[in-house]
Amino acid sequence: MMKDQLEKAIRTWLLSGVIQRQNNSPKKYGVRDFELGLRLDLPITNYTSNTTIKDFIIHEARKIDPGFTHKSGTRYLLNRWREEQMAEGGKLTYRDLVQQSLTLNQTKSGPLRLEHGRYINFISDFMAANPGAKHSDAVRAWQRSNASKA
Repeated sequence: MMKDQLEKAIRTWLLSGVIQRQNNSPKKYGVRDFELGLRLDLPITNYTSNTTIKDFIIHEARKIDPGFTHKSGTRYLLNRWREEQMAEGGKLTYRDLVQQSLTLNQTKSGPLRLEHGRYINFISDFMAANPGAKHSDAVRAWQRSNASKA
């Protein structure tokens, strides 16, 4: 279970008392995709997140966009996207992964963020929006913001 999935499960349990079982996909055995020889038209059937596959995705992305650079957090997003597509019965190829990697790296800016507001996100946004501000200014703004919610 990933951190974001664990956090959601804990929140559900705290609010409802229901333990949310994670529907993890079964472990696959046998020949892994990268052992077959990676190519763009290879269907994803037994994915392994390893250096061989990561390097393949970067190499193929640079053929399409020579200026391609991997942004922090996009591998995580790519893996979550792949898992969602596969869980919905999607048939993916490694070309799909390369294309999605290009999209994520072109659209993502800033650090990886969870969907809801948090202290660290607030502080980061405050400091970015207020160049030269002190950390103590951001903390006071956070406290004011949360005092109005109480």
